[in-house]
Amino acid sequence: MASWLADHPPAPTQEVICHGDLHPFNLLADGDRVTVLDWSTALLASRVYDVAFTSLLLSEPPLHVPGWQRPFVRVAGGELARRFIRSYQRRTATRIESGELSWYQAVVCLRSLAEVASWVHQGVAGSRTGHPWLVCGPAFAGRLATLTGTSVRAR
Repeated sequence: MASWLADHPPAPTQEVICHGDLHPFNLLADGDRVTVLDWSTALLASRVYDVAFTSLLLSEPPLHVPGWQRPFVRVAGGELARRFIRSYQRRTATRIESGELSWYQAVVCLRSLAEVASWVHQGVAGSRTGHPWLVCGPAFAGRLATLTGTSVRAR
């Protein structure tokens, strides 16, 4: 799957400082002021990387829900992700191509699955119960498999 990503990169764009882990728990809001916390995964990349990360977490929320509720959570999460992307595009006057967004979402999926694999290899995955990567692993593996046509499994 990594080779598929390397063989199918999006068109080059200007690199910016991306947070790399942009979600509501890394934001402090006080009226109109917002402070972004935890820059430990910051990187230089296309702005689409952060949009992909946030939209992926919105569309596949790391929530423990009974199996029968998962489709409803995915529908609601998918709508939140679409609204986030539309709002981002409107506020920044940019257009994000769906192929570019999918590619960066696949990069985020691969990053999370690789991190979980390292936890399993180190024998520490059990101490990370409830971590979003563990909760979202199956969904991320499915997205990556769909995009790349490669068999992918979580853990």
